[in-house]
Amino acid sequence: MRGSTREHEDYGRFIEAERRGIADLSDGVGEERWDIPSPCAGWRVRDVAARTAADQVWAIGFPFLASERMRGLRLTAEDTDWAVGEGTEVRGPLQALLMTLTGRAVCLAVSTGRAARGDGGR
Repeated sequence: MRGSTREHEDYGRFIEAERRGIADLSDGVGEERWDIPSPCAGWRVRDVAARTAADQVWAIGFPFLASERMRGLRLTAEDTDWAVGEGTEVRGPLQALLMTLTGRAVCLAVSTGRAARGDGGR
């Protein structure tokens, strides 16, 4: 990663504050409430939250640089209507793709496609 130590510390503080904010927001939502239908036909509250987060991570870039890191790949959710990128397709649950966008490549294990299998799909 490029940048000074101070920039890296600033990124770390930003990421930590965002994670805390999301955790605080979601703490008040019981497990059963995540699965209730949202105003979007066919979507649960959980689906809307995941899609919103995935769209933001992809579009904003900072601090995850997802669109840069995933260049050459098309990420397609199998459990909802969501896809980003161009190139070799990687399919999986939106939650796993979101985790991958934020740098948790271990979530590719539940994804499919040449790129997810690591056989030169890029």
